[in-house]
Amino acid sequence: MLGKADHEEKQEVAEAPRVDVEDTAEGMVARLSGHWTTRTIAGVDKEMRDLEASSTTLPMIVDLGAVDRIDTAGAWVIERLIAANRRRDIETSVEGATKSAEILLGA
Repeated sequence: MLGKADHEEKQEVAEAPRVDVEDTAEGMVARLSGHWTTRTIAGVDKEMRDLEASSTTLPMIVDLGAVDRIDTAGAWVIERLIAANRRRDIETSVEGATKSAEILLGA
C-alpha cells in the first residue's frame, strides 16, 4: 500500500526538472521544465554547473515557461547561472517566469 509520501515522491520523479539548450542565431536558449524544488534539483545540478562554465559568450535566454513548480532551492540554482553569466559579461534574460518565480528570483 502506498502512503502519501510515496505518492508525492512518484509525482516529483514524474516531473523531474529538465534543461534543454538550443543555440540560435541570437544566442543560447536554456528551456527549463518540470519541478525545480529541493527534492528534485540535484538531478540537474551538474548540467546547470556545466552551463555556468560554458565557453560561450553569446547572450542567453533562460525560459521558465514550462517550470511547473519552483521553490527557493530551484530559484537559487537558476540565479547561480544568471550570476555566473553576469560575471562573464554575458547578457542574460529570463522569460516565461510565473509571479512566484519572479519573486523567488528577485529575493
